[in-house]
Amino acid sequence: MYEGTEHEQRIPFVNTLIYADSNNNHHTAVGADWVDVAEFTLRDFSIPEQGNTETATSYFENNSFSNEGWGIGPETAGLSWNNCGPAEQLVTGGNPDGYITHTEYCGSTLISNGSWYFVAPAKFRGNKSSLFGKRLNFDLKSSYTSFGVGFIRGFAVLSSGDKHIFVRTFVYAAPDEAWTHYSIPLSTNLLSNPWRVSTSKFLSSSEQATDIDIKEVLANLTDLRILGDYGKDATTGLDNVVLGAD
Repeated sequence: MYEGTEHEQRIPFVNTLIYADSNNNHHTAVGADWVDVAEFTLRDFSIPEQGNTETATSYFENNSFSNEGWGIGPETAGLSWNNCGPAEQLVTGGNPDGYITHTEYCGSTLISNGSWYFVAPAKFRGNKSSLFGKRLNFDLKSSYTSFGVGFIRGFAVLSSGDKHIFVRTFVYAAPDEAWTHYSIPLSTNLLSNPWRVSTSKFLSSSEQATDIDIKEVLANLTDLRILGDYGKDATTGLDNVVLGAD
């Protein structure tokens, strides 16, 4: 908290700035912007805690068979089966070296009530507002190399509670048996907007997302999921995940 007299300056801020004028009327400015304090006698302002705003990465290079906390689950956390346990980490065969992998089973039981996803650990969650306009990068390979006729799923799903933004499968090519690199902008990208927004846990109804939607989800990111299920019995690998790549 800052307390003082009038300041002849402009204050840059990201996210939320709360300030009071000379009559002690409080004002809130939201977004990346400037406040021109020449119009106010600035008495106090506060900038909320930014939280876990840094870029998050998983390269799976640890030779101790660490999957870095990645799990397996459905499209969103609200579905009935929420956790299929940890993803398996392999120390060779990645792009390069280590990577994580999974096949369409929970133990010995075939997953038959929906598609399965790689579920990101805690370091990919929190206030990620500063990553707006950057990119979500990852590499995939799969033994099943086609989305199939009528196969429409969330390819990458970012959630903030019950609000989900996602890219649908047909926007990008399906992974191959060799590693395929994906780079998804964390914005509407002006010329091509790959993002949809939904409040359905099945992602069954959606509309085109706006930059406001993306910013709202990034401000309180509770979930990041990447599709691994590209066909029956498919074995899929994931490597080099970067949330906030340049």
